[in-house]
Amino acid sequence: MYNSSALSRFLLRNFSNPLIQWPIKAYIRARREPEFTDRPFGIIGCDHITIQAADIPSGTRAYQRLGFIVDAPLEDSLPLPPSMDFSTAPFTNTLIRFPQPAGDINYVELMAVQHRADLPVEMAYLGEAEGPKSMVMRLTDEKLFAEEMNRKGLPCHAPFSEQGRNMFRPDVQAKMGELAGFMESFMRVMLSPVVPKLGATPLMYNGYCILMPLSAYKRMKFAASISHPNSAQRFSAMLATSDNAEHDANAMAAAWGSDAPTRAGDCFSVSAGPGCTLELYDASRIDSTFPGIESGELSAGTRYLGYRIEVKSLDTLRGVLSEQGVAYLDMKDRVLTQPADGCGAMVEFVAV
Repeated sequence: MYNSSALSRFLLRNFSNPLIQWPIKAYIRARREPEFTDRPFGIIGCDHITIQAADIPSGTRAYQRLGFIVDAPLEDSLPLPPSMDFSTAPFTNTLIRFPQPAGDINYVELMAVQHRADLPVEMAYLGEAEGPKSMVMRLTDEKLFAEEMNRKGLPCHAPFSEQGRNMFRPDVQAKMGELAGFMESFMRVMLSPVVPKLGATPLMYNGYCILMPLSAYKRMKFAASISHPNSAQRFSAMLATSDNAEHDANAMAAAWGSDAPTRAGDCFSVSAGPGCTLELYDASRIDSTFPGIESGELSAGTRYLGYRIEVKSLDTLRGVLSEQGVAYLDMKDRVLTQPADGCGAMVEFVAV
């Protein structure tokens, strides 16, 4: 039931009004805590990963069966006025957050397409099928990122913060009504996504710059009190397959300004910032690398296969999976769940 304050309703409904937006934007930028990085392109590191679900209710149920606590859907977590109908939005999402004592930002985003024809062109990477779609990098400067990407021959869409930039087409804005203005203004004022064009790099990733005070953003995402039934602590790697893992790993390292990839057997690892790696495996040997995983078409080409979650206790995880009737592959020092049980994403659980 909608019960937000009158002030919240007023601000949300009028957020796209420049007279309302300007003082909010000025206040936010005045309190912004700039971040710095030695990496090219202004990349700080991986903030979160995106998994596409068929819809949020089914995605939520799937991850609850794996032992995760899943947030309420976006439309239920924002105090939107009744006039903003979120069913008209082209997409929606929810989060799986982790208890990080250091307060770093680390979560899994479940995203679902509601109206494919209405998606912004930048979101064309959300396909028809479920599965892991993108690593999302936090940036120091979204405009620098776009300029550097284009200068290096890696085509990139303009940042959403660019003056006069609209997220949705005029016909989609008309369909969404007030909600379109709210979503576009939120992106422009609070966060500024910037997305490489499809094919710019072997694997999809996107970035965004936190325009709001970083401490406020961390409070939104950081939840020390979260205690997942499966004892999950954080995600630490994105896992991918490739027909030419060495080439693609070098291409991703160059795009991120990372050190040269390291190799261990058939795996090439690329640093995606503090505490996170991208691991590319030889697609022709994926069945021996992850025996028993029903990867289907994921075994061919360059694409994300899944991700790694660190847990406090594999025994606790095993108990939850057994209780929920989820079949898993027990590799002693790691536990694997099938892509079909994780919205198209294999999950590799390891002990901290």
